[in-house]
Amino acid sequence: MLTAKDFRDQAIKLITKWNNIINNNNEILWQWNEIKELNNESKGYFTTKRYHKINNNLINNQNNNNYENFEEIEETIDSSTIVKSNDNNQKNIIVFQFDIIYSKSYQVPVLYLNAFSSFDSSPLSWNEIWNNLPLSNFDKNQQSAIPYITQVEHPILGNPCYQLHPCETDNLMKLVLLKEKDYNDSGEKEKEKEKKEYFKDYYLLSWLSIIGPMVNIKIPFNLLKNNIE
Repeated sequence: MLTAKDFRDQAIKLITKWNNIINNNNEILWQWNEIKELNNESKGYFTTKRYHKINNNLINNQNNNNYENFEEIEETIDSSTIVKSNDNNQKNIIVFQFDIIYSKSYQVPVLYLNAFSSFDSSPLSWNEIWNNLPLSNFDKNQQSAIPYITQVEHPILGNPCYQLHPCETDNLMKLVLLKEKDYNDSGEKEKEKEKKEYFKDYYLLSWLSIIGPMVNIKIPFNLLKNNIE
């Protein structure tokens, strides 16, 4: 399980490293937001946006299950392109808003998302959002392995949004860190300690490296490379 303190500490470190890597690439940075509640407790989360070009002719194509096709029709672009684009281009661009918040109930990070038209800021329908997520192109026979998505109220901002349900996150992360059990069984205390430290420092990055590609959050290669070395 992840504690609220570990979540905050890891999030701020991850944001700093991530932003330093992409800062010169005109990519949109991550941001840490903290809101103080009436009881003087603070709630924090990290957030970012992604802009995507879409092919409107394929939005409602329910037979498009090929992930490679998805890659061809959708492209991440930077915000400067939005400013320079004309009205017709903006109608083919959507904005994904991603917020990652700590769940006290599940003691894991939870991803919340929304999508809007860059032309008039109108919210996209669920079908439009779904068909512009890589999740929609996964093998339908593997739906049981896909995180359940449901519409909920944003736990901090209060607006309607979509949540990747966290019910299986703990089990997922246990599988990711399965070798920790091997260390315990072997009695290698030093390796056990190292594994726990890795869990404490890199839980969020490991989780995002799995969840991110499902929703078009691309992890910078250098970020992963630096943590492997």
